[in-house]
Amino acid sequence: MKPRRRAAAGIVLGAAGMLASRFRERREDSAPPPDPAEAAHSSEEVERARAELADELARRSERADNAPE
Repeated sequence: MKPRRRAAAGIVLGAAGMLASRFRERREDSAPPPDPAEAAHSSEEVERARAELADELARRSERADNAPE
């Protein structure tokens, strides 16, 4: 490939990358905000998971305390 063609191809690819980046930014900016009900649901799930984890850790601790030495 000739140097001039290579340079032209690089410029075209760079411009295409810049356009793609700008379109991606616009699409991300126009995305709808998250649903508050969905966020509340997620926090409820987190709390439930924490409670389950605490119960499991308590059970394991009891088993370790009651294990014969």
